[in-house]
Amino acid sequence: MGRKLTKKIGIVAVLIVVLIILSTAVFYKKLYENRIEVDVLSLKSSIIQGEEYISDIKINNKLSEMKEVSFNVAGDLKDLAKFEKKIKLRPKEEKNYKIIFKPSDTGVFIGKLIISYDDNTINIPIILEVQSKSVWFDSNINLFPLGSNYLPGDKITSEVKIFDLADIGVDAVQASYYIKDFDGNTVVSDKENLVIDDKFEYSKSLNLPSDINLGSYVLINIINYKVSVGTSSVVFNIVNQKKKNLDEAILWVFVFFGFLVVLSLVFFAYFLFYRDKLLKELHGQYKKELEREKEIIRLRKVRDYKNLKSSLEKKIYKKEAKKVEKERTERIKEIYKKRLKRYKEIKKKGDNEILKKQLRKWKVQGYDTRILEKRFRMPNVNEIRKRIKQWKQKGYDTSILEKGV
Repeated sequence: MGRKLTKKIGIVAVLIVVLIILSTAVFYKKLYENRIEVDVLSLKSSIIQGEEYISDIKINNKLSEMKEVSFNVAGDLKDLAKFEKKIKLRPKEEKNYKIIFKPSDTGVFIGKLIISYDDNTINIPIILEVQSKSVWFDSNINLFPLGSNYLPGDKITSEVKIFDLADIGVDAVQASYYIKDFDGNTVVSDKENLVIDDKFEYSKSLNLPSDINLGSYVLINIINYKVSVGTSSVVFNIVNQKKKNLDEAILWVFVFFGFLVVLSLVFFAYFLFYRDKLLKELHGQYKKELEREKEIIRLRKVRDYKNLKSSLEKKIYKKEAKKVEKERTERIKEIYKKRLKRYKEIKKKGDNEILKKQLRKWKVQGYDTRILEKRFRMPNVNEIRKRIKQWKQKGYDTSILEKGV
């Protein structure tokens, strides 16, 4: 009863998860099927000073009417971008939209591409890291502990790694830190000199203003050494306490449903594996018995073949041995089919303990081939010779049989 109840719980859990997934899919389909869509959520690239950054964005009009779409760039990149300000999209039309950035200076440039139609706006954040042509010291920056949501007034801590790419050895570099919004406004900045030897890892903390606006920000790290400029950046969000609590609640909901999914899959996999394991055991008994019987026949053939003299004796022996092997194999197969039928009957009742007990019983019993060996006897060499002798005494022409006709 316990396994039957567990199985039902597993099935119900799987159905609940499937319903949730289907409901979510339908919701998002309805939400996104009538709108202008773009194929990117954000743009980020690292280029060398003097190079162009060209981005192709696919814009899809999923509406059933023609739309005029406007474009604008805000932030540090406003005066560095070349782009078409307006395009028209026919119903269900998709176009490739190109935007080109060519900054002349090094640094990390923050901005956003603003796409507008009717009363709707799509903001695509842009981060463009521009390094010097020769980078002798480069850096990598990540938030620590891992996370992306902070409250106004929080302390933001990052892990910074600085690499000596040119084997300079022990020397001093200038590390600059900036926190910017996607309008290009700097809200926090700091600088320090660091002595680097090959590779340097450290933590850097910055205090966020208590009056900082909610939204997305970029933490920037720039390493200056003579003419070398290395850059790195990471995005984070400023949220209110309610939003942070909501995010945590949503996270726990996802964790809960994730647990349900994993639990359902475990149940499903368990029953599949357990069922297959027992069925495989039954099939293994059958295969083992077939192999054993074939080996018995093979050894008997090897022994008898040494005593067969004429080609006629061998042909008769082969024919009769083949018939015996077929009969015994069919009989073993019939027993297997009966056991398989009984297996399914017990399995249907859901009592695996009885099923395991029955499999053990069958294993001990085997297929009792002694009955088969008596009923379907292997050909006897002396009997074959006696039979051939009788044919010849009666005047039968055995040469036809010897030729295999």
